Order: sequence, then structure tokens, then C-alpha cells
Amino acid sequence: MSDQICFCDSLQLFKDCCEPFLSNTSKPDTCEQLMRSRYSAYVTANIDYLIQTTAEESREESDAETMKQWAQQANWIKLELINASENQVEFKAYYILGNKLEAIHETSDFIKENDSWVYLDGDAHMHVYDIGRNEPCPCKSGKKFKKCCYK
Repeated sequence: MSDQICFCDSLQLFKDCCEPFLSNTSKPDTCEQLMRSRYSAYVTANIDYLIQTTAEESREESDAETMKQWAQQANWIKLELINASENQVEFKAYYILGNKLEAIHETSDFIKENDSWVYLDGDAHMHVYDIGRNEPCPCKSGKKFKKCCYK
């Protein structure tokens, strides 16, 4: 993975971007970095990191096994950053589930806990798009959907 571009679409190498956060060798300096690393955690199904970077008051809602199953079933396509401020990030996360392209459009709130950024909560909206079997795959492989991510 050392030569891989980061999953969070930062255009940096994974080893220089989100990997230090996911391996707990570094902490995000901004809520945007945390949000990007949490997206990468979903892509890699690193549920421990997702729970660890969730505010304590919000953790009781987290079901690790359900999160892991969902993260592993989804074929994560891309992250689109829309807006970021000091403690809030608006983004769209695209993934394929079955034969549908889905997107989570969320505005997430972050706080500092014990001098570290954590996810507090978010206002999310789901979008579902039909993909024809003969259309180009949204993963940008250059193949038709039926020959690529269609399952």
C-alpha cells in the first residue's frame, strides 16, 4: 500500500496521508483530516479507529459488527469534500452496494476531546443512483459496470 494514492482523494500517498492516523502513530490536526481519515477507515474496514475517533457521548450508538459488515459490503468509490470549517465538514462519500451507486451527503460536527479531534454527529442524507449494466463503471476502471463492480 505504500505506493497507493490515499483513499480520501487527497492526491497524496496513503502512507503520507491517512495511514499514520489509522495506525495511531499520528493524530489529525484538523477536523477535515479526521473526516478524511475516517473515510479511509471505512474503506479499509478499520472499525476500531472509527469507534476510537467518535466522541464518547456518541459511542453508545455505535455497533461495531454492523459497521464492519456495511464497510466491507460497500465498494467505496470516492470522497468529495464540499466545505470545511473549524469544527464542521460537509462531504459526499460514494460507494456501490449491489447494483446501485449510493452517496452519503453529510455535514459532520467535530469536537476536541482530550486534545484530539473526534466525530460528534452529523446530518446525513442518502442518495441512490441506478447504473445500467452497460454504463461505464463509476470506479473509473474504464470497464463497463457489468464487467467490473456489478455483483
